[in-house]
Amino acid sequence: MSIVVLLLATAWTAHHAVVAFEFDPKTTSRLTIVWIVLFLVFILQTFMYHLERPRKMTPRIARRLNELHVAIIVPAYNEDPGYLKAGLESFLRQTRLPSSVHVVDDGSKNTDYADVRAWWEPAAHAAGVKTTWQRVPNGGKRHAQAHAVRVSPDAEIYITCDSDSIFAPNAVEQVLIPFARPRVQSVAGLIVAANVRANWLVRITDLWFVVCQLVDRSGQSAVGAVMVNSGPLAAYRAAVVRDNLDS
Repeated sequence: MSIVVLLLATAWTAHHAVVAFEFDPKTTSRLTIVWIVLFLVFILQTFMYHLERPRKMTPRIARRLNELHVAIIVPAYNEDPGYLKAGLESFLRQTRLPSSVHVVDDGSKNTDYADVRAWWEPAAHAAGVKTTWQRVPNGGKRHAQAHAVRVSPDAEIYITCDSDSIFAPNAVEQVLIPFARPRVQSVAGLIVAANVRANWLVRITDLWFVVCQLVDRSGQSAVGAVMVNSGPLAAYRAAVVRDNLDS
C-alpha cells in the first residue's frame, strides 16, 4: 500500500511540475518560480526524512556512553512546584541516570520551591545523582543555564530542558546514542504535549509540532544540519557550550 501511495504521489508530482513549467505570460503569475521552488523543497524534505537512520546501540557503544558525565540543566522561573517536581522525578526514573542535575531558580517571585528542594536533594543523593540548587537574580533562561554550566565543570554532555519538562524513562539513554559519532555536537529530543487531550486546539497544535519534528527536523538531520533544537529536551557536547558561554 505504501508503494502504491508513493507511485501515485510521484505521478501527481510529475504532472504538477509539467503544468507549472508551462509558462504563459497572460495567465502565469510572477510568483510561479517561487511556488515551484517551495514545492520542490517540500517534496525533497518529505523524502529526506526517510534517509535518517538512528545508530544502533551495541555493548561497546553503551560502555563508552555510560562513562560520560551527563549533566541536566533545569532553569525555573515562577514554575508550578508540582510540574517542577514531576520533571525532577522523571530524571530519577531513567534507564540511564544522569550523573548530575543542576537546578537554577531564576529569581522566582511566586515561590522559593522550598518543599521541592527539601524532597529533591535527599532523593537525588539516595539515587547517586549529584545535584546543585542555586537561586540567582532574574536574568532570563539563558543566564540561568549559564549559571548551571559554571557549577558543573566536569560535565561532558549537557542536557537542557524546561522547568515543566517530563522525560520519558529512556530519554537520557536515547538522546546520548548519536554522540557515539564524534562529529555529532548536539541532539534534539522529540517533544509531545502532556495536555494533548485537553481540547482540539491542543491536539491539532501537537500534531503539527510532532510532524515538524519527524519530517522537517529528521530531513535536516539526514544531512547533519538541524537548524533549531528542542528547548524542552536537547543535548550538547559540553565543550561547545563552554566555548560559546559568553555569547
